Amino acid sequence: MIDEIRGLLDQYAQWVRDKSVLREVNDQYVEITTPYLDRHNDYTQIYVRRDNGAFLLTDGGETIQDLRASGCDLETSNVFNTIPGGSAMFAAPVSTNGTAFESGVLQRLPFPPNVIPTFAQSTPDGQRFLVAVSQAQQAPRMSISVVLNWPASLKP
Repeated sequence: MIDEIRGLLDQYAQWVRDKSVLREVNDQYVEITTPYLDRHNDYTQIYVRRDNGAFLLTDGGETIQDLRASGCDLETSNVFNTIPGGSAMFAAPVSTNGTAFESGVLQRLPFPPNVIPTFAQSTPDGQRFLVAVSQAQQAPRMSISVVLNWPASLKP
């Protein structure tokens, strides 16, 4: 099975190579247009230049700007991710300095064992969550009766 998966990965890598377009922007940068679309249906572009014998990759700050425009405050935010199947959720603190992006250590979030976070929305400060759970996971509902103007019902 591992050989089959390696073959699939090789096919995937070949697909990415075949669908990506390279273009020299100037004498320092090469633009890579990938086959991946962002949320605006635009192709993701990465710019590469040599830097002290290594390669520096950047998107020119596009991803960070898009996140900020969407209301994500990267100065104080966490990035949350649910693993496939929704059996666990993880968070990592992130911060930016100009166009630089830094990520902290990924940590598993302590949801109760009976809650599978298939969808969770955090508050802006990342401290609380609204979690959607299946009906099987929901606690039994209790009903409360509210009687309005109850003193009037006491009069004969």
